[in-house]
Amino acid sequence: MTALMHAVLSNRPPIVRRLLGLGADLKARAANGKTALQFAKEKGFDGCVAAFRQHFAVDYEAANAKRDAEAKARGEALLAEIEAEEAKARAKKGKKKKKKSKGVVGSSDAGPSQEPHAPADEAEEAEMEAPAVAREGEAEGEAERPPAALQE
Repeated sequence: MTALMHAVLSNRPPIVRRLLGLGADLKARAANGKTALQFAKEKGFDGCVAAFRQHFAVDYEAANAKRDAEAKARGEALLAEIEAEEAKARAKKGKKKKKKSKGVVGSSDAGPSQEPHAPADEAEEAEMEAPAVAREGEAEGEAERPPAALQE
């Protein structure tokens, strides 16, 4: 039996909170296969169960905050990458316009360019203009859920 289990079986919520905060093993099982949380629920020790709920709520808030920060960083990196690609495409397009505007030296009726049309350039431009699509599971507002053991 673990210290957390002893605290639960003694119905000592402050000690349970302290042990949880120090990283007590929540998955540890007694000889009968039960966890500390299962003991608390079985014995009807609401204060101990509340300590577990509070601990899980703090953990999930921290996990959600971390996930949100990582998602924001990925979004900003993708946005910077897209902007760099768009700037590169604009620069490339600007070079083509300069090249076409120079024309042939000595000829007053230059006419249409003899260069073949590049469909690959159009495909690149269309790809850059397409909106970014969020990956599945990264929708805004999607929160982590606590384990089923805590849901009533």
